[in-house]
Amino acid sequence: MLGDSAFQTVFEINNSGDHRLLLMPVAGMFATLIGSIILIIRRKRKMAFTKGIYLPWILVITGLFCVTLSFVLWNKANDLFDIYTKGRYEIIEGRVQVLRKQHFHGHSPGDLIKINDSQFVIDYFTIGPEYKKTISRGGALRDGVFARIYHYKGDILRIDLKKDDDENVRPTEKKQNELY
Repeated sequence: MLGDSAFQTVFEINNSGDHRLLLMPVAGMFATLIGSIILIIRRKRKMAFTKGIYLPWILVITGLFCVTLSFVLWNKANDLFDIYTKGRYEIIEGRVQVLRKQHFHGHSPGDLIKINDSQFVIDYFTIGPEYKKTISRGGALRDGVFARIYHYKGDILRIDLKKDDDENVRPTEKKQNELY
């Protein structure tokens, strides 16, 4: 099924990761460092330990939280890539039915799509290597396209679209084809 020439792969999970995963530990370490420096300076100057102490502690705790969360997300990314490379995913194939769309700027739940009896939520604002390109951002899983989805517990690892299906042509390409 992986080498099927009737389908074109438009998304495949990779281990290069999400650039936002790199920002979290850096920001977390920076916040922890700044908060720790403020606490050390206050202690050396014997400043009142109760007055204005909240900001440095908030920085330290938030920084440690960001670093910890980034390791959890890295583990999830590595697990998903491992699942994909070892073939421990499920495959579903059929026409996409869009039940809900996420707005371009968020502030709403992700796209909700349905293929056969399976539903998937695609949220652009999640952090991780899984598919997250919503319809409002030019995503491939639009209403009516014939897709083959490789997934694991709701996380989309790969998307193949049927090549000769007219519904799989992007709307701008349809307009250009109609002009000629």
